[in-house]
Amino acid sequence: MKLKFFLPAIALAGWKGEPEEDDDEGLGSSKIMESWAETKCAACKETLRPLRIQLHILSEPAKDGNKWDEKKRGPWATSESRLIQVLESLCNFGGKADATCAALIEKNEEAIEEWFYAGADPATWINDICVKAARHCCSSADQQGPNCEECPKGQNGLVCSGNGKCDGGGDREIIGKCKCNRIDDQAYYEGETCSDCPSDDSSLRTFSYFLSNAEKLDSEAPSCLRCDKACSGGCSAKGPENCTECKEGYAWQFIGGKDGMNISSDGVLQGAKRACVSLTKPKTILEKKAAATGTQKIFDPNIDVKMAQEIIKRQYKEKEERRRQAEAGKIKSKDEL
Repeated sequence: MKLKFFLPAIALAGWKGEPEEDDDEGLGSSKIMESWAETKCAACKETLRPLRIQLHILSEPAKDGNKWDEKKRGPWATSESRLIQVLESLCNFGGKADATCAALIEKNEEAIEEWFYAGADPATWINDICVKAARHCCSSADQQGPNCEECPKGQNGLVCSGNGKCDGGGDREIIGKCKCNRIDDQAYYEGETCSDCPSDDSSLRTFSYFLSNAEKLDSEAPSCLRCDKACSGGCSAKGPENCTECKEGYAWQFIGGKDGMNISSDGVLQGAKRACVSLTKPKTILEKKAAATGTQKIFDPNIDVKMAQEIIKRQYKEKEERRRQAEAGKIKSKDEL
């Protein structure tokens, strides 16, 4: 059966989408319009929606007084009459005929007939028509391009590292690139395979990010986490002590670890870590903490732990010397210590 007999004006238009004047060959005042889809694969897939509708509307023969005789004419569901009625309306939208849709039907009429007479299952339309017959689409959303090559994969072997999808995947007309997922409400994964954390160059973000599972990328999707709010330029792990640099309004200071900061009996500074601390935090609080741990003289953003340790040792030696002198009676008052 030739299906194009009910779409002659579209065939004559050459499938280019040029507007046609009213014709005398069957479309009346209908005009050719460009496809609403960007590619032939997308158009073929989009055809599935109106196809389902038409199959549902025409699930039974019209009740116009002419009863369908299945004994003589066979089942209505797979009848030529139903097929023609379904396809007559399939590519017409608001009085206009879609050129790409019509071309799909004309060029693949035999495959469409086979699909229809095999049961007209909408679930097999994309594979049978879009992939196999028309060859507009690839069989997998993880393939793309004219030869249906694999979409970009990450170190773990997953498309887009498991942190995105192949944009245009499944389409022969598109060389698919990774469209990366969101990390949170401020950032997306980056890189060709969505395996990188965001670069710290956006005024729209208030956080830096770091790769939390760098040693497990062979088996896991890269996972980017937020650095501490005090960090600028990234970090190596969570916490203000792991910042690459301090954000404006913060400066390097010494703070105690989870067990606090103290000085051992032999003058060794313990539990101290260098971290980015807010400069808006009341200085008196920081000074009190420094006084409580004997670190007043190392409350300096430009000092490192090694230098701090030397200062602490020197302070300890001076303190011990003064104590010995006091015990020997060389210093008379404790207030002078």
